[in-house]
Amino acid sequence: MNHHVAPVLPSELVGFRGTVRLLVYIDADGVVKSVEFAKGGSSGNEIADEAALDAVSQYEYIPAVRNGQYVEAVTTETITFD
Repeated sequence: MNHHVAPVLPSELVGFRGTVRLLVYIDADGVVKSVEFAKGGSSGNEIADEAALDAVSQYEYIPAVRNGQYVEAVTTETITFD
């Protein structure tokens, strides 16, 4: 990963504990195209889930290379609130 953005939770969720697992679709330039929950990936808290989605959608990646060409890729990101 080339650029990481930390999720921000509102003050009413201080002390919240949970994990969000996301599938991240990345274009050939390393830019996030879309983000969705992995199977069973919700933390169970809608606000925390949205914070994780928002943060990961701003990530930038080093492009994947296949046969000398930059290609689209999919990866998994896990955001842990503790």
